[in-house]
Amino acid sequence: MLVVLAGVLCLGMFSPEIRDSDFWWHLRTGQYIVETRWLPVPDPFAYTTAAAPLAYPGEDAVRHFNLTHEWLAQALFYAAYRAAGFSGVVVLRALLLAAFCGLAGLVAWRRSGVLDRGWMAGLIAAAIAVPFALDRPQLFTYLFLALTAVILESRRRLWLLPPLFLIWANCHGGFFLGWVVLAAYCAEALVARLRDESLAEERALWLWSAAAVLALEVQLSARVAVSRINMAKGTTLYFLMKVSLSAEYIKLNQVYHCNSLCENY
Repeated sequence: MLVVLAGVLCLGMFSPEIRDSDFWWHLRTGQYIVETRWLPVPDPFAYTTAAAPLAYPGEDAVRHFNLTHEWLAQALFYAAYRAAGFSGVVVLRALLLAAFCGLAGLVAWRRSGVLDRGWMAGLIAAAIAVPFALDRPQLFTYLFLALTAVILESRRRLWLLPPLFLIWANCHGGFFLGWVVLAAYCAEALVARLRDESLAEERALWLWSAAAVLALEVQLSARVAVSRINMAKGTTLYFLMKVSLSAEYIKLNQVYHCNSLCENY
């Protein structure tokens, strides 16, 4: 009964009105993708940047990435809106975050063996997640991150990791967090081996973790089978590494967009 009440509480906590200022763009982009069956390149909603000269070398790749890497999440937002209006979007957000909290509680339960600790961990996760209850593609990262942990924790259906990562990479750039979780569980297995302790399905863990990483590496090799699944042109990891190593890309991109808008007033 406490688990059910905790679930209802989470759904209520994650169901405020839509208030994110970028949501309209994600929704309209999703509509564009569904109706035209095409990615929004060049940007159909910002004529000031579509044909503008590059502000810095490589800006075209950055612009393409920004416009396309969340295409699947945006299409799902629009599908929810088309099915039930803005209420459908709120329900989708609440279900994604409630599932995230439930899976976090499941991991805590499996680790501790105490049900009360599980639902308490779920409520703590909910309290932390409330400020992030925004209608953005990052919602899918929360869910897929928790799913990755649950799959690795249970050591069952590890074969789901590669397709999960491929779907994740087409919803949000936070898929690299899945690699962090994979590394943590593989490190745990390595430490256990050094201590002459055996973990359940250790070989399968290594195999499917490597397969999940390889699946995205194939995508990053560009213009092969997986790169057709991820319709974003270019390499996602390359862009993320470049941005993380140089904040200049983001700063110049923001300044250029502001200047382009100001020139028209």
